[in-house]
Amino acid sequence: MEALDFGARFRTITSTVPVIPYDSGNVRSVELPRSFLYRNIAIRLTGQINSGGAGAYTNNPESPLGLISKLELVADGRKILWTAAGRDLYRFCHLMRGVSTELNPPVVTANQANAFSASFVIDNSAIRMQLPADSLFDPREYEKIELRVTWGTVSAISNGGTAPSIVTATTQLEVQVQQTTVGVEHVAFNRIIQFDEQIVTATSSNFTFNVPRSGLLAGILLRADHQPTANVPTPTDTLVNFVTLKSDNSFNHVDRAGWNLLKARNVAEFQFFRQLPDATAGLPALGSNTGFTVGYAYIDLTEDGLMTSALNTLALNVLQLIFDVNITGLTSPIILRASYLFYEPIRPLVAGQ
Repeated sequence: MEALDFGARFRTITSTVPVIPYDSGNVRSVELPRSFLYRNIAIRLTGQINSGGAGAYTNNPESPLGLISKLELVADGRKILWTAAGRDLYRFCHLMRGVSTELNPPVVTANQANAFSASFVIDNSAIRMQLPADSLFDPREYEKIELRVTWGTVSAISNGGTAPSIVTATTQLEVQVQQTTVGVEHVAFNRIIQFDEQIVTATSSNFTFNVPRSGLLAGILLRADHQPTANVPTPTDTLVNFVTLKSDNSFNHVDRAGWNLLKARNVAEFQFFRQLPDATAGLPALGSNTGFTVGYAYIDLTEDGLMTSALNTLALNVLQLIFDVNITGLTSPIILRASYLFYEPIRPLVAGQ
């Protein structure tokens, strides 16, 4: 028998690119390599917040993720491969990989600069699908690939205290791109993330989002916030009672799924522990919320990792998310957000796909 050539198939390259420095309230970007196919992009936010004096500030929920107001992968300055807030990208990573990654808010100490950090991985491959290489991103078709961040201000990470401020010199995004040198012949899709959000002003049984038609819809990450403290988005599980996903005004793909049971399914189906308020992992307690992190739920539209089971929105006239919402006890503004996970066909879809 012919001897095996061990190591001959090694093809993974991890490229570190220049950091993106913090720029309060502004947009900054870094150019990414155009050499090989992207499997994923790893992000790490590090920095410091200056307490500004003896008055102690309070960390916002999910701090410091709010500092990443929006993150985008952009080709040729116009084609957006994915766009989402740092909070939602962190939760997508939590879902797809079954574990919550680094999330360290600053320790509140007066009269000094306090460090914080957070990290997550953004996939371009079809992670959790049977053939992840179906959606590797080929950057060689474009003249320029950018990772673009819209930075939040200090109010996105903390509130109160004596005028806290972000230490600009030490706050940044570290970026690593994981690539593979082969596989372009298998790539059929781009993995796309789009989002929409609306302000909820009244209790309703028919609060509706019109879902974009951008290819095969694999899942929807839902997030509900209200603001009991001024300008502090706080996740809540009391806003949404039921969720329906309806196409062409007649067929219910999801029919009045209860919010808490949907979250409990997330834990069972994606095999992760609930993240507790102190950021540790623990088993859900009986009689309490037994689901995904407070304020979030995920609708999975695929079956057994088959790309053919995702919902082909290109074949639909109308697709709507319909919520039964109750704003009792919540403080305005109350925001409901949906982040859509699509697989955009690179080649035309044929019958059965």
